Amino acid sequence: MASITREQIESLIKSKKRIVLIGQDLQKLNLSRLDLSNADLSASILIDTDLSGTTLRSADLSECDLRSAILYGADLRNANLSLARLTSADLSKADLRDANLSETNLGDANLIKANLNGANLQKADLLKASMSGADLSKANLSNASLMAADLIMANLNGANLTEANLTKADLRGTDIRNAKLDRAKLDGAVRGAPPAEAKDILEDY
Repeated sequence: MASITREQIESLIKSKKRIVLIGQDLQKLNLSRLDLSNADLSASILIDTDLSGTTLRSADLSECDLRSAILYGADLRNANLSLARLTSADLSKADLRDANLSETNLGDANLIKANLNGANLQKADLLKASMSGADLSKANLSNASLMAADLIMANLNGANLTEANLTKADLRGTDIRNAKLDRAKLDGAVRGAPPAEAKDILEDY
């Protein structure tokens, strides 16, 4: 059970002081559409928490447990998510530009049409992550695991994929121009034109 309520967090926001909730139990709370910019939520439990449309710009979410959390359309620009657990989380259409996701577990996460331009995903685990239509241009994915990840029509232009594991990844229609692929593993990766229905699905998403 959560150790704090949405109403209490709303009161903290109104006080205009920086929100510091380190190591708190916030699981299953509805925190959608709140402004938690610059908040320190490090090491907190946010399993199944609804953060859809929430502003978390420059927030500290390092080492948080965000398994199955809903972050659809959330603003996570410059946020620190290093060492966080985001398995099966919904980050579709989230803005993660310049966010720190180093060594983050994003296995089975939904990152469809997420904006990860310039994000740090070094050593991140993206096993079977759904990343179709995502913008990963200029992102640092060195030493990241992208095994069996869905990268259909994703933008990897200028991304650093040095020593990344792309085994069995779906790269159909993926833009990999100017990407660094030194020592990257591409065994069994699927390339070529995207499926006929992919564009329509992404447009409607």
